[in-house]
Amino acid sequence: MKFRKLRIAWSVACGIACVLLTVLWVRSYWWNDGISGTNGSAFTRILTVHGNIYLQRLAPNRGSPIPWKSFHTPIARNTNVPDARFLVLANGWEVAIPFWLPTVSIAVLSAAPWLKMRFSLRTLLIATTLVAVVLGVIVWSVR
Repeated sequence: MKFRKLRIAWSVACGIACVLLTVLWVRSYWWNDGISGTNGSAFTRILTVHGNIYLQRLAPNRGSPIPWKSFHTPIARNTNVPDARFLVLANGWEVAIPFWLPTVSIAVLSAAPWLKMRFSLRTLLIATTLVAVVLGVIVWSVR
């Protein structure tokens, strides 16, 4: 088998990433972990809350730049947390991604090098069409 050790290393790295994401996912139901700060052009914040990863990018305040800092605080249990969303705010934007999405994606990527599949042009066109339809449905449902 060609590149066998590289495949094993890739699968192990993806497995470790899945375990770490799962631990952070479980922790997000009791603790609010995050990092925030400015880089001069915008205020950026990454949070983990109730099974979601929030990415926020807001216009900075007129004062001096805020240094990057990490934080973690206990939070109360809440069941009214939406899954995936994208919000355009008055001064920036916010994206919420459920933890299961990157965890499952990385798990699938860990198995990808071990699959020996050959694709025809027809299969590629069908897959591209299905991806386009799914993205169209997502855009239509957001509006």
